[in-house]
Amino acid sequence: FGADPASGDGARPLQINFFDTAQIDASQELIGSVLAGTASGAYIDNFAGAELADPQPGPDGAVNWSRKSRTAKARFCYHALLGKAGFTAAPSQRFTTVMKKPLVDAFSGAGTGFSITPAGGRGQVAVQGTEAAQAIVDWLLEAKESGSTDAEDWLKDQSIDAVLALYAPTGSRLGWRWLGRLKPFHSHRAVEDYADRIYGDLVAGRLVIVDLSRGTEQVLQLLSERIINHILAKATERFTGGQLPYQMQIVIEEAHRLFDRKAYDADSPNPYVRLAKEAAKLKIGLIYATQEVTAVAPAVLANTSNWIVAHLNNSDEIRTLSKYYDF
Repeated sequence: FGADPASGDGARPLQINFFDTAQIDASQELIGSVLAGTASGAYIDNFAGAELADPQPGPDGAVNWSRKSRTAKARFCYHALLGKAGFTAAPSQRFTTVMKKPLVDAFSGAGTGFSITPAGGRGQVAVQGTEAAQAIVDWLLEAKESGSTDAEDWLKDQSIDAVLALYAPTGSRLGWRWLGRLKPFHSHRAVEDYADRIYGDLVAGRLVIVDLSRGTEQVLQLLSERIINHILAKATERFTGGQLPYQMQIVIEEAHRLFDRKAYDADSPNPYVRLAKEAAKLKIGLIYATQEVTAVAPAVLANTSNWIVAHLNNSDEIRTLSKYYDF
């Protein structure tokens, strides 16, 4: 797995399909985490908490259709946002939402050059391509400003507001232009979440090599931590469920690049600290190699059982290492 699509036997890109409904939680998490590491504000928290995936059925198997229609509209706006930021969807992909007939008729008579077609019951409609999705969202915003109560009613939802804060940013807020830097981590051909695939390969006893040599430090930090968090979450789920753990070994090269969180949000949970503290009970081993001991979180160093020192030529590194005794 690599941040850049690579050719060769068994090579896969570290990419997800941001337009895939089944991968929408992963794409929302990726965007929200990078936004949170770059700027602050309630609009970032609102986006991270927006309901974009369909709600799960209740204990009786019933679906809350009102909530489902709201998430369908918010997800439609999200897809329009991705298109505006330059993300490419599959040529055949249609984007569905719910819309009452008077609003469909009003849009159809607006002469935008795009058409809305029925897509099923309960007011479901669809359009072809991200440009059409953008045209609808733009028209709805303009119609609302012009006093359309139908457009205002369609847009009245917290999750839609959270997406539109990026679609049409105001002031100094980060918006759709900023999201373009995440395009290398999107592929409309991706059929699964890479974190799920990596975990599945490890469970099957396969050797997985994750190449993080390309991309910005912040995005690579996020990708690596997302993989570690996913593995820990799955392992913890088995542990708390009383199931036998899967034995795994994680090896991290150039660990100072991933362990050093000084340039990021120091208050957010550090997955590597958690890995160092909890991995033993989960039957996950950790080996890491670094030339900069001072860049590794102290909690990781404190939970390191054995040290192998090959070369040190810096007094600060020696001073830090002198606090530990297992060599």
